[in-house]
Amino acid sequence: MKRLLKFGLVGVMNSVVDLGLFTVLVMTGTPAMLAQIISYMCGVANSYVWNRNWTFGKSSRQGRLIMARFAVLNLLALGVSAGMLFCLHEYLNIPVLYSKLASMAAGTMLGYAGSRYWVFKPGAEPVRETV
Repeated sequence: MKRLLKFGLVGVMNSVVDLGLFTVLVMTGTPAMLAQIISYMCGVANSYVWNRNWTFGKSSRQGRLIMARFAVLNLLALGVSAGMLFCLHEYLNIPVLYSKLASMAAGTMLGYAGSRYWVFKPGAEPVRETV
């Protein structure tokens, strides 16, 4: 439960970064899909630092494996959220900020499950060979 609460707090920070930047970019004329990519990646950078060091507390020796998994997970989540944003806004004509909020919810669910059970999963320590 403690880990879920930490993940939630990090998620709030990520959402502020993502939604705030997205809003500024869209309001200044940036196309929604480009704004989505930029703002999402800024949220991802924030998420990686906080979740790795605080929520899941993984050591630096695990860095490459965790970073690779985190990148794969977030590219998948970006694809899902961008696709959802595009469909909701472009095809269903839902206002862009409402579409963004819905896509963020989907990305959050995928992000938690992927982080908890794959990226930062307990016992995911890489095997260190001794010579």
